[in-house]
Amino acid sequence: MALQQFVGGLPSSPADVTLTAQFDITPRLHATAVRAGRTFNDWAVLLKHLRNKFNKFFDFQKGERKLTCLSRERLPRQPQLDAVVYQRYMERVQGTAPFPAVCHVTGEDHTQCSCCQAINWGQEEHGLPCQVVLRGAVVSTCFTSRRCQGLAEDGSPCSGQLTVDGREFGVLRATESLAFGHDLLYHWSDRMVAGHSDTWHTSWLLTILGDKSLTRNQQDQLWGRKGAWSTATLDFIQLQGIDWLAGFRCTCWKKGVSLDGTAVAFHKAQSRIEHPWRALIQEGAERVLGALFSERVFVRDHELRKLLLPFTRKGKGLTVDEHAGLLVRLEALGLEERERALLPFVTETTAAADSGKRIALPGNAVMLACLVGTAPASVYMRPAIFGRVQALLQDGVVAWTGSVSQEIALACPLLHSFLKPHLGAAALPPNVHRLLGHVLQVAQEACRPSTLPPGTQLPAISMAEERRMRASAAAPGDENRPPEQWCILFHVMGDVESPRTVFDIMYTHFPEAPDRIASDNGCNMHSFKLNREPERYRLTQITIDELHYVGHDNCCPAYNTGEYKEITNSSLPEQKNRWIARLSNQVSYMKQFTFMYYMRYYILCLNELQASTAQGTCFFRSPEDAS
Repeated sequence: MALQQFVGGLPSSPADVTLTAQFDITPRLHATAVRAGRTFNDWAVLLKHLRNKFNKFFDFQKGERKLTCLSRERLPRQPQLDAVVYQRYMERVQGTAPFPAVCHVTGEDHTQCSCCQAINWGQEEHGLPCQVVLRGAVVSTCFTSRRCQGLAEDGSPCSGQLTVDGREFGVLRATESLAFGHDLLYHWSDRMVAGHSDTWHTSWLLTILGDKSLTRNQQDQLWGRKGAWSTATLDFIQLQGIDWLAGFRCTCWKKGVSLDGTAVAFHKAQSRIEHPWRALIQEGAERVLGALFSERVFVRDHELRKLLLPFTRKGKGLTVDEHAGLLVRLEALGLEERERALLPFVTETTAAADSGKRIALPGNAVMLACLVGTAPASVYMRPAIFGRVQALLQDGVVAWTGSVSQEIALACPLLHSFLKPHLGAAALPPNVHRLLGHVLQVAQEACRPSTLPPGTQLPAISMAEERRMRASAAAPGDENRPPEQWCILFHVMGDVESPRTVFDIMYTHFPEAPDRIASDNGCNMHSFKLNREPERYRLTQITIDELHYVGHDNCCPAYNTGEYKEITNSSLPEQKNRWIARLSNQVSYMKQFTFMYYMRYYILCLNELQASTAQGTCFFRSPEDAS
């Protein structure tokens, strides 16, 4: 599996909380998308097939996992939140009360039979011997039951039975012959919150086998119970009645989203949990995309780009002869008017004192690096300031007030650095005025909306032609997700860290585009979005985390988050990956349903830990630790 993480929000947010794919969690958004696997090549799979495959484990009517254990009563997230659970928990931990040899059924005097509605229970009947696995000990007990003495509607004896749930004795009854103590289950949950890597099959075994009094036969029996233990932990999660949306809700995702991916595990047999919405084009119909490559880049001439890129690199430059030859070759090119607007700034150079090379003036070098490459012009001049630039071109420097300067500096700091030295004069220099006008024109063209028809859901077959089409959304409601689709807070990725993956997630989970998106592959993702839905992402600022930008050769400096003072913690997903990577070994042995369910709970636990840490409170899950 590969996990795609999203973390959003400004640094002033009170908490920093992890999420998986519903994208409405607490202050900073951290979402997880799960890749389907190496051999998964099809983007579309019938939801019916998914239902049939998961029907064994999941109740689609209730929207929750089916319980496989005998216990049915709800458990608190923390034992101290319930008096009965807390009392039994502390008895098990402190060893103040031995586990009873017989666990008697309770409530027979007032419990109504669910079958015949009568209150008439027979004598206690002893069940099978049951092995109870506690934290540090294994004991034997027997659970009793009572049969209903009433009659069914047809006059036959009622089949109702009163049994021991296990909650009142501090255990979860997995089967008639096996139970697990709450002390062990909550200890397992605590270790998960702490980020331990042995939280699935092994932690309880290590805890139990630490008791030297266990015989070899008992140890072998416990080792053979690991499958039952993994199922019991899933039942333990389900019995807590977790409000997943409340645990993963974010009210400030609109401010910004940062994302990163990490490989956790791969499976050969995978199912598509979610599939994107796409536009189906009728045969013969014209498909008009958004801004194409030639329309969104400033320099369309490949030869010009190849000549100027070495000249724009930081710390590099040309010798005097190379620079003279460059000017001659530039004049020989049949350039467009907007490309010729760059030439005056190529001639404005300074000689490097140490090497004797000629390099562009600092302001010009950054400007050339942004406009000469393959990045859209709209990343250098964002749509948010189109009106300010238009006023500057029409009214001159009088339109450059303090508030305007601050607005441009925040939205486009590199453009602000280029313009600032020229604003002391009575008017903009002709070269600057002409270049600014061309950049504005190209940036506006890059945001031209597409005219693709509304998207619809693809049939559930492999359709190579449609897969090459855009992954657009056309779902009703507040979120662009199919109304009948089952969502377990994950998004299945078809490609790791690809622009398509981010595009699918942003469309199928977000009601609207966030103000900021930071990604390792932000440059390609920006072009991908402009080519399909430029209008939707018109005001979205797309950047590359400063840590990853170092490895982007010839990439536009305007993508670097280090240029923006307001953007902080864009590398937070990298820190989250350290916690998720701990699971790589154990999740590789899980089936997909188990993986999805387990991962959701794991990230929820990280949310709780991170939320309490951000609030400045000490976080103790275990009562014995708190004491």
